[in-house]
Amino acid sequence: MRAAGLLLICFFALISACSAPKADLAEGAITPAVQAPPGTGRFDHTAFGRVLASAVHPDIGRVDYSAIDQPTLAAYVGSLGTADLSTLSMAEREALLINAYNAFTLTLILEQPTRPASIRDLTDPWKTARWTLAGQVLSLNEIEHGLLRPIFKDPRLHFTLNCASIGCPPLAATPYVGSDLDARLTAAARDALARPQNLRIDGQGLAVTKLLNWYGGDFTATGWSPIAATKAQWLAKYGPAKVAALVAKNGADTSLRFIDYDWALNDLDR
Repeated sequence: MRAAGLLLICFFALISACSAPKADLAEGAITPAVQAPPGTGRFDHTAFGRVLASAVHPDIGRVDYSAIDQPTLAAYVGSLGTADLSTLSMAEREALLINAYNAFTLTLILEQPTRPASIRDLTDPWKTARWTLAGQVLSLNEIEHGLLRPIFKDPRLHFTLNCASIGCPPLAATPYVGSDLDARLTAAARDALARPQNLRIDGQGLAVTKLLNWYGGDFTATGWSPIAATKAQWLAKYGPAKVAALVAKNGADTSLRFIDYDWALNDLDR
């Protein structure tokens, strides 16, 4: 019986470890295009900026879907389909991929006949290849796990992508651009981790978003940047001062408890 129990524990641990997609390069022409020698050009995200400014409430992490100018969003999504990556710098390519993920997700919610209670109520919202980016049809998973993560290897990216859920880091009210991308990535991480629903002191340990459970290796793995020796130390660097003080007091392996993810739609009207 004890052996059987141990096997069950190992089985569920394996399932948990495999619950998040790995960072594996996407197939197709877009991968070498993203990795190609960079240009110096910029992509015009003005239309997406108007969409975000009119509907996003980052202070409370909500989106007013009813206020989105859908023709403007559609025009922006169309421009992503014909983007010429060869003209862009690496930072511009990274910013384009972040904005594309968020714009496609907004479009996915808006095209539903009735507003879903959760993005998870939809059929394969992340796995379905249907979004045209730089001439190639991709899924949301391919953008995040096949391009952004394996090519740019930056754990701060997890705080820029919004999955239309309350548990997600808030959607930014302005598009990402290459010229200040590093500062924006840091700001996104700090902003998300300053919110108690994503990080808070829990006794002598920390309660933290499940992003650090699902993608924990991104925060500590060699080859990624910026990283820390442990997830607790990464949180100490980007979280509030009181978190840094707790980690300094209790050590690098300060215990972590992962907060249940709230998949309810981040609609302002809910």
